Amino acid sequence: MNSSFGSEIGERPGFRSGFIAVLGLPNSGKSTLINAFFDRQPLIVSAKPQTSRFQVRCISTTDERQAILVDTPGWHAEGRTLGKFMRREIARSVEGTDATLFVVDAARPQVERVRYAWGVLLKDSEAPVVLVLNKIDLVGRGKLPELLDKLCKIFEPKEIVPVSALKKENLLELDRVVTSLLPEGPLLYPPDTQIDKPDEFLFGEFIREQVYRVAREEVPFSCAVHVETVEQGEASVRIEAELLVERDSQKAILIGAAGQNISKIRTLARDRIRRFTGGKVQLELRVKVHARWASDEKLLERMGHSV
Repeated sequence: MNSSFGSEIGERPGFRSGFIAVLGLPNSGKSTLINAFFDRQPLIVSAKPQTSRFQVRCISTTDERQAILVDTPGWHAEGRTLGKFMRREIARSVEGTDATLFVVDAARPQVERVRYAWGVLLKDSEAPVVLVLNKIDLVGRGKLPELLDKLCKIFEPKEIVPVSALKKENLLELDRVVTSLLPEGPLLYPPDTQIDKPDEFLFGEFIREQVYRVAREEVPFSCAVHVETVEQGEASVRIEAELLVERDSQKAILIGAAGQNISKIRTLARDRIRRFTGGKVQLELRVKVHARWASDEKLLERMGHSV
């Protein structure tokens, strides 16, 4: 939904800008929804839950508005230091925002869990809340009106918008709603900015995305990516990164027989980074066992978590 801009963008009467928190349970499609606002997808996605670990601001700019969409980890109750950081990221995302999009999976509404998370996360927020019913392509059309009516009665949101982020269905209506909730104001970021994180963060996330694709079920949740070196050239980038796991058995899985898994992760990550940067990519990956990386506050800070 980003468009080409004139130099006067943000100075026109009626231009709107502001912050929109995007919340929801794990695997509700928050990151896919945000990516649908962009030509180049800035966020990683996976069919596995709890892919997002960080609060990330994605900046979508059109001739009429600039919406800073704040992506958050899915709400869960994990007790480790990493889980505490993730819950803190979610709480911070709501502070000072102009509106909230609460994303609910239409195929698995999990009403009671949503009700609990809604109450915890929004109890102190006065910003309007839009319930975004995502994945409507997975629900029979005959069941949709009843589900919309039920959710509207339970949560009483400012608006409820059914969409399919993956199929990009009804996103123009969601964009209209988002724009209407933003206050009038100037550009908050340069119009060509898409994300508020440095390249090291993006590259690490693109690598982690491929771990989710290649590794077995249990490994991605016990793996982190620490980008050690980024060397930028005019049309190229060289990256060195460590994949941190908690056990030797996980290291063996990531490397794979004859190095097949780590080679596949490297190839897929290199292609993902190249599509985003448009230049040549040299990528070196190492796998390291760090039994308590998820409880190492200093390491988590270096990887981008707020403490």
